[in-house]
Amino acid sequence: MAPYEEVTHTSWGGNIKNSFTGFLVGIVMFIAAFPLLWWNEGRVNLANIAKTSEVAEPGQAGNMNGKFVSITGEITADTPVFDTVFMKSGKYIRLNRSVEYYAWEENVHTKEKKNVGGSSDTVKTYTYKMSWQSSPKSVGDFNSSGVNQWENERNVVIKNVVETYSSDSFQVNTAKIGKWMLSPNDINIDVPGEKISLDEKNAKLSGKMKITDGKYIYIPFLASSSGENNFNDIRISFNGLVSGTKVTAFGEANGNSIDKYKYSEDENEPAFSRVLLGDRATAISTLNAEHQMLTWILRGVGFLLMWIGLSSLFGPLVSVLNVLPFLGDVGGAIIGIITFVVAAVLSFLTIIISAIFHNIIALIIVAVIIIALIVIVMSTKKKKAAAA
Repeated sequence: MAPYEEVTHTSWGGNIKNSFTGFLVGIVMFIAAFPLLWWNEGRVNLANIAKTSEVAEPGQAGNMNGKFVSITGEITADTPVFDTVFMKSGKYIRLNRSVEYYAWEENVHTKEKKNVGGSSDTVKTYTYKMSWQSSPKSVGDFNSSGVNQWENERNVVIKNVVETYSSDSFQVNTAKIGKWMLSPNDINIDVPGEKISLDEKNAKLSGKMKITDGKYIYIPFLASSSGENNFNDIRISFNGLVSGTKVTAFGEANGNSIDKYKYSEDENEPAFSRVLLGDRATAISTLNAEHQMLTWILRGVGFLLMWIGLSSLFGPLVSVLNVLPFLGDVGGAIIGIITFVVAAVLSFLTIIISAIFHNIIALIIVAVIIIALIVIVMSTKKKKAAAA
C-alpha cells in the first residue's frame, strides 16, 4: 500500500519566473543581514549589569531603597500553588500542567525532480500516524485526498480528538526571599522547574485515571484499554518550581520589594529584573552563558541570511542552466561555494567592525594605531623629500 503522492509540475519558464521572485527576496535577506549582525554585537550583556549590583542580605530588607541589589536565598510563598484538578497538594512557586493527546498527525515529505528541458516536478508524499501531541492539528487541515486513501487502504478512521483538558500554568501572586517581596507577574523568574513525580499520595485520580511511569496521569479513552496507547488517550504531567529552592534575584530595592531596575537612559533598553537558580556567582554565569549563546545564534542567522540571499541572486542563472539538470547542479554547487566564502568574509568583517565600534577601549586603540600609522607614513615621506 503506497502512501498518497501529489505531483506539481512547473515549466522551465515558470521556474525562471519563480527565480526572479527569489532574486528580490535575496536582496532583502542580504541587506537585512548587515544591521542584524551590527546590532547583535552591541547588545548589552546583562551579566555585566548584574555584576554592579550590591549584595543585600535576605533578612535585612528596607535599608537599601533605590539601589540595584542582588539577594540570594530560598524562594518561598505564604500560599503556594498547586493544581486543584489533578493534585492533592504541593508547595510550588510555579506549576506547569502539560496535557498531551494520542492523536493523528500528518507527515509530508517533499522531493523535487529536475527534468531535461528545465521543467521540474515537486512530489509531496503524505503519511499518517498517531503520536503524543500537546497541540493536535485539526484533521480538516490535512490533505483530504491523502486522508481518504489512507483510510480506505488501511481500514482506519482519521479524526480529531476530543480535547477534554488543556495545559495550564499556575504561579503565586507574591513570593519571598527572606524578608524581600517580589511579584512573579512583574519579575521574570528564570528558574527551570523540575519534573514532578506522581503517585497516589499527591495525584487526584478518579474513574479510569491511573499513574504511568511515575510521571503521568493517564486517562484512557476506551474503558477496556489493553494497556497500549489508543486514539484520544490523554496523559498529563507536571513541572514545578518548589518552594524553598535557592535562587538569586536582581532588581531595584523599593522598600522591602524588588522592582525592575532601569540601567540605561535609552528607552529602547528594557528594565532589568531576574530571578535565577543558585548563588550570585552562578546566576551571573548563567546570564553570561545566555548572552554568549544568543550572540552566536544571531551571528549564525546573520551569516545564513547573507549566504542564502547571495545565492538567491544567482537563481535566474541556475534556472537557465537547469535546461540540463547536470549543468544546473554543477553551477549551483559552484555558486554555493563562492557565495559561502563571500558571506563568511563579509559577516566576519561586519562582526569585527561592529565589535570595535561598540567597545570604547577597542575603538580608542584602533584610533591610536591609525593615527600612529599616519604619523609614521607622513614622517617617512618628509624624510624622503628632505633627502631628495
